[in-house]
Amino acid sequence: MPPEPRASLTPASISQALRKAAQLFEDYGAGVPRLTAEVLLSHCLGVEKPHLYGHPGQILSPKQSACFEEYVQQRLDGKPTQYITGTQEFYGISFRVDPDVLIPRPETELLVEEALAHTSETGQILDLGTGSGCIAVAIKSNAPRSRVIATDISGPALRVARRNAVEHGVQVDFVHGDLVDAFRRESLGMIVCNPPYVPLKDLPGLQHELRYEPGVALFGGQDGLEVYRRLIKSAVSALKPEGRLLLELGYNGRSSVEALLSDADWHLPIVRTDLAGIDRVLAVRRRS
Repeated sequence: MPPEPRASLTPASISQALRKAAQLFEDYGAGVPRLTAEVLLSHCLGVEKPHLYGHPGQILSPKQSACFEEYVQQRLDGKPTQYITGTQEFYGISFRVDPDVLIPRPETELLVEEALAHTSETGQILDLGTGSGCIAVAIKSNAPRSRVIATDISGPALRVARRNAVEHGVQVDFVHGDLVDAFRRESLGMIVCNPPYVPLKDLPGLQHELRYEPGVALFGGQDGLEVYRRLIKSAVSALKPEGRLLLELGYNGRSSVEALLSDADWHLPIVRTDLAGIDRVLAVRRRS
């Protein structure tokens, strides 16, 4: 990674500011440089992106220029765009995010799709390790009759999740705790989880941006399987007979996770791939 350039965006028009910022991002190696510039400038000005296209000659005020320069510099320093703006869209819903929670990824929407395909046949649905609450809120928004519970070991993360649920007007029950410790035997119809699955041994080679995200939500022990091991074992007792366990998978994680599933406890799993063709969601039912 090249040294971070210093942003210099003296008062200019919208089109000039965008062009300068996009060039800085391109030189830095940031993805989608033009789009990143547009998102940050829209946030500074408090407008939607179409305003930028319709008013390219608008001159930024000194205050607006200073705001944009600060945001651009934060991005050049490696801070993710979502943490700068404080928002990320997921399943068509805008969520508040900050460094206490993992930034929702598009591939995680597959978990929501799989859960929604089976809400009519389950009882209580648990979103385990809810983070921003994106999975729980998306499920509840699209299946309002379902009872959705969300847990996290992080108190600050739960505060973000509760705020997102309130802002979107959905009723989710939040529980501060680890895995399924707080739930009675055979009390859950479905467990949905995007566990931390990055191996600690991969830490030295990670993208700089990932270092801004909470480690507890990223790292799954030395091999990335620590939470899978614990959850699969405990889910057998927490789920009702024929209850479903839905797990997001890391890159090349399918075979390792499948090896943790006992034939005595689970039916054969179904695996869904994401748009890149990567095995991303594993769905399995507990045997009766």
